[in-house]
Amino acid sequence: MRKFPSSAELHALNDASVAAIQAITWRGQNIVTTELLTQLRGTEAKNTQVNHTRNLARVEQGIHFLKVCDKSCVNGKD
Repeated sequence: MRKFPSSAELHALNDASVAAIQAITWRGQNIVTTELLTQLRGTEAKNTQVNHTRNLARVEQGIHFLKVCDKSCVNGKD
């Protein structure tokens, strides 16, 4: 029978994971990418994106999230 980690064990694992990541900086701000957030939360990227979409009324671009894309996105080809 598989033993699930306790809340304290999960927090310790998450703290260790967060401490182990290298800071990503974009235009002078530390950021967490969708991919990295997904890994830290132990979920899939689609779940993170759906959660974001469901909470759009509660978050503000430039404050809570940044949309960073390549030139094709900027030119309307997203």
